[in-house]
Amino acid sequence: MSALAFLLLAKRLELTRQTAKDTDVAAALCSRFQVAAAAAIEERGQFCVAVPGGSVLAMLAGLPSYIIDWSKVVLAYVNHKCLPLDDEKATHAKAVKLFLSASPGVTVIVPTGGPDASQESQLYASKLAAEKRLPKSNSGTPIFDLMLLGMGSDGHIGSLYPGKPEVLRTSTCVLGVQKSSGPGSITLSLETMNAARSVIIAMTGASKGEAVRTCLEDTHKPGDFPAAMVSCPGGMTWLLDEGAASKLAAGNGVSKLM
Repeated sequence: MSALAFLLLAKRLELTRQTAKDTDVAAALCSRFQVAAAAAIEERGQFCVAVPGGSVLAMLAGLPSYIIDWSKVVLAYVNHKCLPLDDEKATHAKAVKLFLSASPGVTVIVPTGGPDASQESQLYASKLAAEKRLPKSNSGTPIFDLMLLGMGSDGHIGSLYPGKPEVLRTSTCVLGVQKSSGPGSITLSLETMNAARSVIIAMTGASKGEAVRTCLEDTHKPGDFPAAMVSCPGGMTWLLDEGAASKLAAGNGVSKLM
């Protein structure tokens, strides 16, 4: 049975079941990607988007079936493991296989594929700064038209994990995250995520239900639940299936519009 797709507009806390043609979260996400691209291209001549790895990246596999002027798209990665770009576990390699190989003319801002997270973060920040089609704030923070995000059960977003110092760092737009084992990662900072014109957080499955409830209904200390610190003035949407939305309290102003 296909997952039911819901839109949760964070400011209004309104949970809306989508129409029959848009009942799958992945299809809903791809559709909103297309709409955002068309609007940005019409208004500014290009569409700048940041995409994460993991389940949200996999949801974008359907993009080649949508009409998008890829020659006017600049795509960057929210987070990327410090692996060679052709490594099958690398976000870029997965993106190429999922949809980039069928997206002619797209400009992809890729890491160098080096193993050092600190060095990679600096190099990636330099690449973002050098991309003239990617707008910047007065402080130099990249301004993406659309920021796509997922969320872990522990509240991590991108590669920003609870209680880690990177969550509160704002001195650079890209951060290096070194883990105790395995390859490190680079990730956009919360400042960069929050500078986007719009943000979509997409999640599926009952296993994420408690994390969604915790994020939207509980109070958190800074850094304890990184996803709760994402705040986009231009518009923030939670795209959830029924399982991911299952723990939200109806008494909290959330309602299903059937």
